[in-house]
Amino acid sequence: MQRKQASIEAKLRAKLAALEKNVLRKTTATTTTTTSSSSSSAASAATKHICYLCRKKFKTPEMLLRHNAESVLHKENLRKKLAAAAASAN
Repeated sequence: MQRKQASIEAKLRAKLAALEKNVLRKTTATTTTTTSSSSSSAASAATKHICYLCRKKFKTPEMLLRHNAESVLHKENLRKKLAAAAASAN
């Protein structure tokens, strides 16, 4: 029984690492959008920094990385996603 528990925990840790890597890759990637409005020349090439797990936008990539590292909301959402993945695996 303990061997099976250890095996499940190892699989969950591997999934967690893969999810964190995937989320980090998605959240650090930036998308460039262009606007057709001439009212704001500075906003013509805006860059978005988004945490797709929490669905939050950030002004700078540094703020996004800080969110990933320190946010309680991000950690809770990641925990829920892992719990759902573990439940579907069983």
